[in-house]
Amino acid sequence: MQAARAGRFRPEELPAERARAGSHLLDIGDTPSWGTLLRQGSENIVNHPHLTSTPVAAFAGTLPCVVLIGEALREAFDPKKFARLR
Repeated sequence: MQAARAGRFRPEELPAERARAGSHLLDIGDTPSWGTLLRQGSENIVNHPHLTSTPVAAFAGTLPCVVLIGEALREAFDPKKFARLR
């Protein structure tokens, strides 16, 4: 029955879908949700703060590299720079 209804939009079902999405986000229900992950993650950070050092270090090292690569690409393909060389 789901496959037959996949392409249809039924406005009367929208409030039910919003309620279901809200309950999953707030961790009200029996299925894993973003709320469950956030709650478990915050408990782990409070109880074991040393577990965050490796991901933070990886992020802190990766972000400047990505920014530098982006800046180098922008500078390499800058149309104003090519106009000055002519």
